[in-house]
Amino acid sequence: MAQDDNKTDTNDAPVEDTANTLEGEWRESPMDDGDITLPEIDKQPKRRRFGAFLLVILAIALLGGLAAAGYFGWNASQQFLSDQADSRDNHAQLVEQIQALESSLAQLKQAQSNATTANNVENQQLQSQVKAQATQQQQQHDAIAAIQTTLAEWSARSGVEQTGWQLAEAEWLLWLANMRLQLQDQYSGALTALGQADRLLQQIDHPKLRPIRSQLTAEVLSLKTAERPDIDNIALSLLAISNQAEQLPLPARPKPHGDVVKTNSATSPEPTGWRSALAGLWEEMKGLVVIRRQEKNLRPWLSDREEQLIYQGLQVRLDAARLAALRGKGTLYQQSIRAAQTWLLTWFDTGSSTVEAVDSELDALAKQHLDHQAPDISSSLTMLRQLRQEGL
Repeated sequence: MAQDDNKTDTNDAPVEDTANTLEGEWRESPMDDGDITLPEIDKQPKRRRFGAFLLVILAIALLGGLAAAGYFGWNASQQFLSDQADSRDNHAQLVEQIQALESSLAQLKQAQSNATTANNVENQQLQSQVKAQATQQQQQHDAIAAIQTTLAEWSARSGVEQTGWQLAEAEWLLWLANMRLQLQDQYSGALTALGQADRLLQQIDHPKLRPIRSQLTAEVLSLKTAERPDIDNIALSLLAISNQAEQLPLPARPKPHGDVVKTNSATSPEPTGWRSALAGLWEEMKGLVVIRRQEKNLRPWLSDREEQLIYQGLQVRLDAARLAALRGKGTLYQQSIRAAQTWLLTWFDTGSSTVEAVDSELDALAKQHLDHQAPDISSSLTMLRQLRQEGL
C-alpha cells in the first residue's frame, strides 16, 4: 500500500503544477479578479479509480488462478479416473489369469489322480503276476524235489547212488555232443561235452569203463583233425565287403563324342550367281548336321534313388550269403555268393580295380564248400548205454 501511495503522489504532482500554472496565468491576466473563479481540482477520484483498477486486476488474477487450479484439478481427476479404469482392467486380467491357473491346476490334479490310479492298477497287476510266478516256481521246486526224492530212493535201493548219477550224466553229455555235431555243426560244443563226459568216467575209475574212455579219446582226436571250413573267416569277409559296398564305383555317365562334317571351301571353286546362293544355303545346312559316335549297350543314367537301390541289392545278397554260412547251409551259401557276383558285374564299373578286387574275393569265397561230412562220435554213447543195461 505504501507503494500505491507513492505512485498516487507521483501521479498527482503534475496535476498540482498544472493547477498552480493555471492559477498564475489567471492571476496575471488583465481580467477582473472578482469575476473569475478558478476551478478546484479534486484529487480523490483519481486515487479511487486506480484502487478500483488494482482490484479489478487482482480479481482477474484470482479468477485466472482459480481457473488454472480448476483446470489442473480436472486433469488430475481425469487422470485419477483413467488410472482407476486401468487398475480395474488389470484387476480383471489378474482375475482371469488366476482362474486360468486354477483351471490348469485342477487339470493337473486330475491328470495326477488318473496317473496314480493307473499306476496302482499296474502295480496290482504286477504284484499278481509276481505272485503267480512265485507260485509257479514253488510248484516247480516241489516237483523237482519230488523227482529228486524218488531218484534218491531208487538209487538207495539199487546200492549204486553216486555211480548211477555219474553214469547218467555222462550218457547225457555224450548224447548232447552228438546232437550239437549233427544238428548244429558245432565242433567246439561237441568237444566240450565229450571232455566233461570223459572226466566223469575218470572219477568212477572202473575197469569196464576203460574201453569207453579209449573210444572217447579217438572221437575227440577225430573232431580236432577233421577238415571243416572256417565259418568265422567267411562271415567276417562277407561282412567287410557288405560294409564297403556303398564305396564301389558305378559306371560313369556316357558322354557322346563326334565331329562336325564340313567341307573345305578353299579347294573348291567358288560358284557365281544362283549357284553361289544355293551353295551358301547348302553350307549352312551342313553346319547344322553333327555326326556323333556312341558306344553300344549303354545303360541309361541312374538317379540317386536307383543308385541307392543298387547298393542295397548288393548288401542284401552278401548278408544272405553270410547268414547261410553261419547256419551251415552250403547250397544257399553258393547261390547267394553267385547272385552277389552277378549283381556286382551287372551294375558296377567292371573296369575299376576296386570292383575287380571284390569280384576276386567273392570268387574265392564261392570255392569254399560248407557241405562236409562230420565224423561219427556215436560209438562211445552206444557202448555206455549197453554197459548201463548190463549193469556196472
